[in-house]
Amino acid sequence: MRLSAQVGLVRDPSDPFSWRFDDGDEVVVRSLWWQSGYLRWAANSETDEVGEGWLVIARPAVVERLTAAFGPLRLHWRIATSMRKESAEEPEMRNYEGEIADWQSPASLG
Repeated sequence: MRLSAQVGLVRDPSDPFSWRFDDGDEVVVRSLWWQSGYLRWAANSETDEVGEGWLVIARPAVVERLTAAFGPLRLHWRIATSMRKESAEEPEMRNYEGEIADWQSPASLG
């Protein structure tokens, strides 16, 4: 069974990246793709950075249902960056990762 179905989520018919509770009309989860700059363009300066990624946002009621169904949640993120300096052959790569174990709600980010 899909995770969304286990907590009563269905896709919003008007947006394939949004979900609502099966007994409601309000969007409660949204997945957004973001982009900053143009990934394939040459750098204009040695400090130009560009990026893209996914962000999933959810209302507190969704977090409560997930916690009830699966126990304590973990918030995990990973960011990979690269910067090509005009004088360099290869881009400089950086990776950042983090996790908050037993994450219960946005308030716990304090």
